[in-house]
Amino acid sequence: MGMLYCNHAMLIQTPNGQNILIDGGPDSQRVVLALSEKLPFWNRTIDLVVCTQPQADHIIGLVEVLQRYKVKQVLEPGVSYDSSAYREWLRLVADQGIEYNLARAGQEIDLGSGVKIEVLGPSPPAEVRPSAFPSQGGQGERPHNPAKKLQPIPGLRSGSSRP
Repeated sequence: MGMLYCNHAMLIQTPNGQNILIDGGPDSQRVVLALSEKLPFWNRTIDLVVCTQPQADHIIGLVEVLQRYKVKQVLEPGVSYDSSAYREWLRLVADQGIEYNLARAGQEIDLGSGVKIEVLGPSPPAEVRPSAFPSQGGQGERPHNPAKKLQPIPGLRSGSSRP
């Protein structure tokens, strides 16, 4: 299993060739450049994008990723948060018909070939919005790490490179 870390963004490549991107960082060009260096030019697919929180330092790059790559599925905490970048992220997910999932503690994501990711949090808090695509999010909330609790199931080995 290979990894690439780039300023609040991490790409995990599974043994069976799946690409999982966790967060996008605050710089849309930097994450896209890092992805282009790691993925072959003909591979424009990301199997799973995980948005751990809707703040700009995690979501700005994901907006650009959704515009440039075919994303099959997203996972996010579903907290109410009002920002133009987060609204754009939700709009792109809906417009492109990307499979949308809310992260919940105890959830396991089977990536195939014996690789799984376990979601350790969040537990359903009061601020979780009931609809995945609200017309407006709440203001003033700072849900700054609700889903930042993912871990590979023990027993995996991974390589890492930091550009």
